[in-house]
Amino acid sequence: GKELEEISAALQIKGYPLYGKHYVRTPRGFPHEHPRSVFLLHNTLYSWIEFPTRSIVHKKDFSDFVFAHLKELLPLHEWLMKVLKRVEEKKHSQKFL
Repeated sequence: GKELEEISAALQIKGYPLYGKHYVRTPRGFPHEHPRSVFLLHNTLYSWIEFPTRSIVHKKDFSDFVFAHLKELLPLHEWLMKVLKRVEEKKHSQKFL
């Protein structure tokens, strides 16, 4: 919800758009005009940027460069892990019902 919206906005400002949009319409039962309905159009959710690998790969500070980019993407990773954990906990609790 709101947390993903904030993460997405922050990443986009830094040049990391979200990818994975697949559907044309929001699922039945969800309002099309909802401010976060855009996320319901995704069947995957990821972000990345392309950079000139030939000019960077052989530099001494390449690992620092990669680490800096991964650090920028960390909020999205943490959000996804939190959601997956909730899904797994729900699955686990339903096994015992």
